[in-house]
Amino acid sequence: PYDGKSPYDDKLKRIQAKLRGFLLKPEAVRRIYEGFSTDALYALSIADLQEFKYATAMNKINQLLEKEPKNPHFMELKGQIYLEQGKTEKARKEFAEALKVMPNSSLFKYNLAQTILESKHNKSDLEYNEKILKSALQEFPGAYGWMLLARTCDELEKPAERQYAAAKYSFEIGEVKTAKKQLEQAKKYKLDKKLALKIDDFAHEIDVWLEANPEKY
Repeated sequence: PYDGKSPYDDKLKRIQAKLRGFLLKPEAVRRIYEGFSTDALYALSIADLQEFKYATAMNKINQLLEKEPKNPHFMELKGQIYLEQGKTEKARKEFAEALKVMPNSSLFKYNLAQTILESKHNKSDLEYNEKILKSALQEFPGAYGWMLLARTCDELEKPAERQYAAAKYSFEIGEVKTAKKQLEQAKKYKLDKKLALKIDDFAHEIDVWLEANPEKY
């Protein structure tokens, strides 16, 4: 018989648990959640993380992964716990596993890219980083992604691409004139047609913005 429960109820509860874990004070989270339900463990693990209680946060997330070993959101949170402790190699492994399960997640791509840069890596790793960052930036652009791409291109010794990504980052954080200067630097290098077009289009976008906002500069 129909019990009135929507198939989306569990998903909604987990979203609520995650948001409460990150947005509320830990003591408020603990007033709402207790016990060993999936929602409770998820919210309480995040609350522990917010208070730097890494061991108890890890214990709870491991209990969740025992219940659902292929849940990418639990893998991602475990990676965050490792990352905040400076355990970048272990964090990288968790983010990579999460991305395998959800290959279109921009968040997982950004997390993995960060840990690749902060752990031991080679040229092949950097080329993979460039690939997933460009993909993530198409889906969910933002300053953080452009900063990671600029760092990656710098290590790959791609100065024009580095300057373009740095200009995008500067624009995103409101440093528009800095972005314009960085594009001018990018133009000094040998450019393929695709990158040259991107730089010209972005330079035009910046000029239009500056003309429309003269009071800011």
